[in-house]
Amino acid sequence: MAVKVRVKLLAGLRHAADAEEVELTFDAEPSLDEIVEELSRRLPRLGAALRELSRRGIEVIAVVNGVAVDRRARVRDGSTVYLMPPTSGG
Repeated sequence: MAVKVRVKLLAGLRHAADAEEVELTFDAEPSLDEIVEELSRRLPRLGAALRELSRRGIEVIAVVNGVAVDRRARVRDGSTVYLMPPTSGG
């Protein structure tokens, strides 16, 4: 059974991807890590931005259907995933 996931990109991730939203299809319920890997494969500029954040020790915030979750969490069919870099400032 195909699992469809909608990914909404916020802030600098949206700019890097040149997209606000991406729909992905998987053969089974993906983990957030698998979703990020697939996004990086499909959108190389986004992948580069995510790698740079990781290199600097900055973890992207992930929210699934309104709930912050661990990156190993499995995502169900029809879910909406929001990915955003942490923000700071005043």
